[in-house]
Amino acid sequence: MKTNMMLEVTLRARVPVKPGLSETKLMNELITRCLRDEELFLDVVDATLSLAPEQNSALTDIFLNAGSAWSVSPQGNSLTRRVDATAQRQIEMIVSFRDDSSVELGEAWECAYGRSPNPSDVWDHSIKAIEAALWPIVLPQNPKATLGTIEKALHDKPSKWTFGLKSNSIGGIESLHALLKMVWPNPDRHGTGESRTPTQNEAEAVLHTAITIVQWIQGGLLQPAVIDRD
Repeated sequence: MKTNMMLEVTLRARVPVKPGLSETKLMNELITRCLRDEELFLDVVDATLSLAPEQNSALTDIFLNAGSAWSVSPQGNSLTRRVDATAQRQIEMIVSFRDDSSVELGEAWECAYGRSPNPSDVWDHSIKAIEAALWPIVLPQNPKATLGTIEKALHDKPSKWTFGLKSNSIGGIESLHALLKMVWPNPDRHGTGESRTPTQNEAEAVLHTAITIVQWIQGGLLQPAVIDRD
C-alpha cells in the first residue's frame, strides 16, 4: 500500500477522508466508499490510472471480460467509454506512433470519451493533431503553421502536392481540403457573440475525421509533387 498515492487518488477523485488515517484504514475507507458508489469507484480507478498507468493491461482485460461500458484509454492513463472495436483499433494504432499528432489525438480521445467529456477540448486537440501531421508536408518552413494557413495553401496551389485517393468527380487534394474546411475552426475559439460550445456529437465527428486524416498522412498518401524540369 502506498499512502501518498492513495492520498493523491482521494484528492483527484474528490473522496473526503479523515486526516491521519493509517495505511490500512485509508485503504479500507476507499474500498468502502467505492462499494457504495459505482460512479465514485470509476473515478477512483480513473485517478489511479493517471498515477500508475503501468497497471492498465490487467484492467483492460477485467473491463473486457466483465462486458463493461468502460475501458482503458489508448494511452493507458485514464478510463474511456468503450467504442466500436474498429475505431478502437484505429486510435490504438495511431497512438502507437508516439509523434506529436498521435499525442494530440490521444488527448482528444480522452476528452471525448473519458470520465469528464469536454467537446471544445476535443475539437482543439483534433485540430492540433491535424496541424502537427500536415505542416511538415504542406508548409515545412513554418512549424507554427495553423490549420487556417495550411488549408489556404492547399486551396491556392493544389498542384504542389499529390494525394493517393482520387475519384472520378473530385481530385484528392480537393477532397482533403474539403475535410479541413469542415473541421476548422472550432466554434468555441472566439470570445465574441458568435462563439458557441460544440455539441458532443459534433466533437466526436471532428475527432474521427482528424483520426482519418492523420492516418492518411502517416500512411504517406500526401506527398509533395515531383516537378518535371525538362
